[in-house]
Amino acid sequence: SGMVPQTNNSFTKQHGNTYMEKWVGESSRVGDASISATIKGLPAGSYTLKVAAQNILQSNLSAQQSGACIFADDNETKVMTTADYSVDFIVIDGVVNIGFKAVGATGNWLCCDNFRLVYNGDAADEVWTEFALRIENAKSLVVKKMGNTQLSALNAAISTAEITMQNKDNVNISNHAMALREAVDAAAISVKEYETLQAAIDAALLVYDASLQGTEAFDAVINEAKLTVENLDADSKALTDGVLALEKATLQFRLDNATGTIPTV
Repeated sequence: SGMVPQTNNSFTKQHGNTYMEKWVGESSRVGDASISATIKGLPAGSYTLKVAAQNILQSNLSAQQSGACIFADDNETKVMTTADYSVDFIVIDGVVNIGFKAVGATGNWLCCDNFRLVYNGDAADEVWTEFALRIENAKSLVVKKMGNTQLSALNAAISTAEITMQNKDNVNISNHAMALREAVDAAAISVKEYETLQAAIDAALLVYDASLQGTEAFDAVINEAKLTVENLDADSKALTDGVLALEKATLQFRLDNATGTIPTV
């Protein structure tokens, strides 16, 4: 996203013929960009991701820039000057999402190349520590508003994972860790959808004024959205449609109560 392949020799840590970059003029900041890959079928254990990368401001190469990193799932290492960077992480479910990303990066030139994945060993103690951490992270989601379907699946995955943890079940840890990951991902999406609809309701209420025109229609849409956001059996489409309906109704309410000179078209 936002990065392109480059075949020149400008990036000094280039490996082979092609590297990835995002460049803007020295008076600008490069902002957001990313490149990632999901690797599957990995043995459980300890790993290190190594990447050649940079996040530099060409007009001031000595200045330390911010906003870029290499990552493996939630583990990150900041990227600044042109160098080799590494990040350590634990795999328990056979899957990891690795890559390079920039969010509001302050440099004007991002580069990355030569991704290397190193297996350091089975690291049994660290694997169980990571599994316990994921269980606790999953539990932190349970208290948030989400769909009943997602909540039920999350609770079931947590319960199974806790039994696996208690029994130190090496045979099934990978499958149960994957089930936990999938339940957490689905729950997080549901939480975000409910939060987005609630935010849209709050924004509409800030615009609403009972003394203005068009309140009946605006009221109806807001009240429908309130019912949807409290319905924990609402599907994803209903939640998304609620946000869109509020945006349209808010625009219409503003138009109905517009002020100032009407422009001539």
